[in-house]
Amino acid sequence: MTSAVAKGQYYQHRTKEEYAIITALLNGGNTQQRLTTSSTGDAQMAGPNPTGLCQCGCGQPTPRANQSSTKKGWVRGQPIRFISGHHQKFSNLGRKWSATTIAKYRAAKANAPRGPAHHCWKGGLRKTQGRVHEYVDLGRHSNNYVLRARAVMERMLGRSLRKDEHVHHKNGITDDDRPENLEMLSASEHSRRHNAMRVRNPITGRFV
Repeated sequence: MTSAVAKGQYYQHRTKEEYAIITALLNGGNTQQRLTTSSTGDAQMAGPNPTGLCQCGCGQPTPRANQSSTKKGWVRGQPIRFISGHHQKFSNLGRKWSATTIAKYRAAKANAPRGPAHHCWKGGLRKTQGRVHEYVDLGRHSNNYVLRARAVMERMLGRSLRKDEHVHHKNGITDDDRPENLEMLSASEHSRRHNAMRVRNPITGRFV
């Protein structure tokens, strides 16, 4: 009897809980999988995370599975193992890290040097879509790269810019962040300046 035929006979007229246990047995899974009793008295398979806390070590409670999945190891109504995205933090080629390794990783990350002291420091400048970003230490859990034009304007004004305050390049070169080439404008005025420099299609009236 082939394994496919055997599985087909096993799966006939089975409940979801029996289906999950049989799948684990046929695939060499854990044969000691336990059943728990829910508040309504129905038998349920024990979930993979009895503590209800994320197993990456962050200590946050994980959501409950809205459906059972043998592939993911989910049991409907039971806490899943990880918060979304947390399982990638402490895995290495599919191997689980021990609590000691996780503690060492957290300590090394917390004490790692930042900015110019970091061994991968390359000057603190990045260029994206023609605009230059520079490194500004805003804290360990922040995006430490900001637009250099805004940083220069803030140093010129001696205060932080509001979200509705834009920095305009007078000569149209977006990586020329000299103070004499920058001008602070409102969002609406900034749009009007750039629209005046664009060319419209004489037939449709749309910007080319």
